[in-house]
Amino acid sequence: MVAALMDLPNIITLFGLCMSVIAIISTIKGKYELSLIFALFAVASDWVDGWVATWMRSRAPHMNEIGANLDSFADLVSSAIYPMVVVVCVSPDSVLNYVAAMFIACTGILRLSFFNVYGATPDGKVLGLPIAHNVLAMAAVVALASWLQMQAIWSKVAALYVLFAVANVSPFYFPRESPKIVPAVLLYIAAMCFLLWELT
Repeated sequence: MVAALMDLPNIITLFGLCMSVIAIISTIKGKYELSLIFALFAVASDWVDGWVATWMRSRAPHMNEIGANLDSFADLVSSAIYPMVVVVCVSPDSVLNYVAAMFIACTGILRLSFFNVYGATPDGKVLGLPIAHNVLAMAAVVALASWLQMQAIWSKVAALYVLFAVANVSPFYFPRESPKIVPAVLLYIAAMCFLLWELT
């Protein structure tokens, strides 16, 4: 079991999981912009681990299977559990907000489970918005809101994450990401991290 740690893509995935845990801890401590930075690190790891795996032609088949499962669990924490915690922490106590948090968690699990079973279509599309895009979109919203000097953006996060969750399980097809765009995604994440760091 520990031998799985000797696999570079799996190490990257576990690093991303650790970033998600730190993001959750930062959220609980009220450091919301900082938590989003760590969540972006987690999403970056999700992009990089698959990219690295495609270049490892001699990777053992069982490592591919372990990696796929690790990746799914890591995505669950970064793109479903983390947003759920954010909603609980930034929203006032109410039944509606608790329902929103549960909805985000449940749709995240459903989206990942559906993808694990059905995967992509033959022409490379997936059903619903990929769950990892939620954090990428939220980072842009928070950064733009700050630039426009909009107040209390975090109080609107619950509604935004619910909208993303609906998109995750909606019946439309979304192009699956190509490894070729990984550098562009990482550049976007770096820019978002810089902007968010300026807000901390």
